[in-house]
Order: sequence, then C-alpha cells, then structure tokens
Amino acid sequence: MRLCAPLLALLAMGGVAHAGEARNVPAVGSKLTYRSVSATTMPRATLTTGEVYTHIVTAAEAASAEGIIKPRAVIIQCKEDGSDRFCKTAAERPGAHFDGNLLTVPIADDVGDALAKQSAFKDAYFFEEARKFPVPGARDPYGPDLGDIGPEPAVILTNTYQCDFARLAGFLTAGTTPQVTLPCARASLSGRPRAMGSGRR
Repeated sequence: MRLCAPLLALLAMGGVAHAGEARNVPAVGSKLTYRSVSATTMPRATLTTGEVYTHIVTAAEAASAEGIIKPRAVIIQCKEDGSDRFCKTAAERPGAHFDGNLLTVPIADDVGDALAKQSAFKDAYFFEEARKFPVPGARDPYGPDLGDIGPEPAVILTNTYQCDFARLAGFLTAGTTPQVTLPCARASLSGRPRAMGSGRR
C-alpha cells in the first residue's frame, strides 16, 4: 500500500534549528504528550474514542529516536442525556472531566507504567517508522466501570512504515525545497487482543 504524505513546514514540528544544528528528532529524555481522538462510523451510529499518551525518548541520534509510550488517559463517548451508567461510573473517577459528550478519564500512574512496558516507538526524522501501542482497557472487561483501567492492554497494536527518506534531503536544507511528497509503504499492521479467561459471562 502506497501512501503520499505532504510534509508540513518544519516550524510545525517545534521550531527552526540554529545554524550548525543537525538534530531532526527530540533529545533523550524528551516527553511529548498527545491527545488522539478517532471516530468509527457504523450503520446506525458514529462511535468516538481516544487516548492521551506520552512518548518518552530513551535513545536518539541525529535523525532517529526511539522510546516507550505511556498511556495517560482514555477518552469515552457518552450519551448527552446522562443515561449511560458506564459513563456515570467512569465520570466519578478522580480527575475525570467532560469536553462536550467526550469524557476524559486519567489512568493511574502505576497502571500507565505497566502498560508502557509493552510499548515502543521509533521515529525517523519527524515520522513514526514503528509503533507498538498497548490500548488501555477496563480492568474487568465484563464490568460496568470503564474508568477502572487495568495494567493489561485490551489489545496491542503494532504498525511499521517504510519511507523514501532520501527525498527529504532538499527539504531539510533551509530555503532549498519548501515542500515535498514522501512515498511510504505500510510494512505491517497487526493487533493482539488480551486473552480472556473461560467461564465468564
């Protein structure tokens, strides 16, 4: 599968490098927090979910970086009339807050650390080459409390991309190429669900 991703200006990735600097990725120890929200359209409804997570850089060179991903919060779509008992319980969690009908529920720090141990990412320049993300899930997948996130992920998503970074040569030289299209191929996309115990309802 071929992907064409028009690149935004390097300014959008954190500023212009000073003369003589060659770094195109965050330094070791950097922590970058993201809020990701996605909508899935089904025949009768659209379901919106998301996460807040932090990339923690543990190794970096001039053009590549890698590290772990620590989940910080889950984002749940709730019914606007307040009749959803799952959301009502999750909303009572410390630090939980609404943004319209989206409920953000913080993940306990120790739980986030446990999930992060099953994660990984690798960036080349300012693109994500590989990502292993433990999707947070309720501690009891059969229970009513969606805000009680457990240390085991609901699913582990893994994806990798291979891009022709040679095309970035002119773009990374200030004033040479204002924009570029970078062809990328998806090398893999997979998910491993959490094993469920037998004998549950």
